[in-house]
Amino acid sequence: MGKLPSLFSRIQYLSPEESRNVKDAYILAQELCETSHCHARGVNCVAYAEEVGELLLAQKPDAHTLIACFLQCAREPEMLRRVEERFGHDIAATIATHTMLDIGHSGYGGHPTGMLRRIVLALSAGNIRVLFIALHTRLNTLRHAERLLPKDQIATARETLDIFAPLCARLGIYALKYELETLAFRILYPEEARTMEEMMKAIRKQYGPFLTESKRTLGALLSAEGKQTMILTREKHSYSIFRKLQKKSLTSAHDLHDLFGMRLLVETEEECYQVLGIIHRMYRPISHRLKDYIAMPKPNGYRSIHTTVLGLSKENAALPVEIQIRTHAMDEEAEFGIAAHWNYKESGGRQPLIGSTWQAQLATMLHSAEGDEQIDEDISEVLTDRIFAMTPKGDVIELPKGSGPLDFAFRVHTDVGLRYRYAKVNGTIAAIDHPLENGDMVQITMWSEPKPSPQWIQIVQTTEARQKLRGFLRRDGEILQKEVLPLVRASVSKPQRKEKVTPIASLRPKVHLESQVPLPYCFARCCEPDEHSLQRPPIVGYITRNGAVRIHWSGCRMIMHANQDRLIRASWIIPDEVPLRASPLFSGT
Repeated sequence: MGKLPSLFSRIQYLSPEESRNVKDAYILAQELCETSHCHARGVNCVAYAEEVGELLLAQKPDAHTLIACFLQCAREPEMLRRVEERFGHDIAATIATHTMLDIGHSGYGGHPTGMLRRIVLALSAGNIRVLFIALHTRLNTLRHAERLLPKDQIATARETLDIFAPLCARLGIYALKYELETLAFRILYPEEARTMEEMMKAIRKQYGPFLTESKRTLGALLSAEGKQTMILTREKHSYSIFRKLQKKSLTSAHDLHDLFGMRLLVETEEECYQVLGIIHRMYRPISHRLKDYIAMPKPNGYRSIHTTVLGLSKENAALPVEIQIRTHAMDEEAEFGIAAHWNYKESGGRQPLIGSTWQAQLATMLHSAEGDEQIDEDISEVLTDRIFAMTPKGDVIELPKGSGPLDFAFRVHTDVGLRYRYAKVNGTIAAIDHPLENGDMVQITMWSEPKPSPQWIQIVQTTEARQKLRGFLRRDGEILQKEVLPLVRASVSKPQRKEKVTPIASLRPKVHLESQVPLPYCFARCCEPDEHSLQRPPIVGYITRNGAVRIHWSGCRMIMHANQDRLIRASWIIPDEVPLRASPLFSGT
């Protein structure tokens, strides 16, 4: 019976009847496998199902899920008929849907649209068990990638990073997400993966037993305060480091604030905040790194408090450490996502709970898209992590991570988006493409009538906003080719009263701002240029609170200490209107 004894020693949480049914399913799978083809990788179907079953057991699935997993070899109509006679229609339907997904048998290198359509169909059937089997089937495939041809390894790894790992994040199954990413990363980017691992090895050598000693010190501190906590330590995994270095244009992991981390587990939600207060009292927190996902959970249900502090170790006082604080129940949900709590039904069956909002968004995107290229652009929007931003009245608006004020406006209402004038984020005027963060308060100021620009289509991040813009511009008679023309050079809008902004037409010399929208600008008093001098050193712009831009020399001390998020690239314009020497010092250093 192969691994059957080992498997059955781990399903004591099932009832005696459920255990018998799982055993019967395994026996039937052996019978069916004798007449069916071997797995696509040359592995016996039952043996492969055992491997997947071992992975699934980490989440204590119900009997229905285990039976469907063992009987995934039942791919022929006659086989499904026998399954239905013995175990009922629901289990046979689960197996048939899993066969439709075709995760583990064929289809490598196909267009992601095809896989997404199959996932939508599987979810529309209301059977999330299929997705759990599929995700663990993909994990097993990557763990045994040597069974695949080289070209199939690449295709499988790419599909995993594009679809399955983000899907795990949307379901809140972070433990599975991290392993899928790590395995796929090593296949798809072997040199980069080795570089990341060597970088982490060097960092460990530099800091020594930093996390172990810090854990001991923090544990003693909390115990002295009467708080009993379980402390877990972690290092950021290689693919996350790779992605963050790419996103922030960094070259060394030393520059990351969450390279090292600790997870503090307590009993109650109240203790989470008490522990946070103790940590902030004893160590120096980095203000903009505090995130309260307990007060405002992520859309996938993730709850935790995140903070980053300095001084956890006297020897490495400048080393930032991210600390996550949550209850044991929250931690189980963070590791296993929606599988951490199963929905018991009157019929006695149970399956994971799952929200329907993002499923509906995925289905809408697939049905309304004009072609596979558009779907490729929008895949990440539906599967990516989400943020919550708020209106001044406290209404919560859910958006894909990376969305800006214009996306927010269109999500509130189409008319708000079309009449968008400018936005304040947390009381401060922000650029139209400013990335919103979780918990931001966004206030939209509107024109009296719609004044959308074709350039906005290049700014918005959401499919919803893009489609609404295109629809309005078509109805309004705009030429859509404007979407791909170079952005019109900055024209002056009426400046705010408190900011003395010189009209662009009267400025000599002129400046080009790399902005998606026209912005008024003026030279800072400390960096006023000599109109008669031919010297034009590199410059950079600083967006003020009223939305105007002050121009500084890139080496100006004022810029070096300014908020880096408010900087904007700037360059001189020579008389023939060609930008001259775009400043490479966008970071202000």
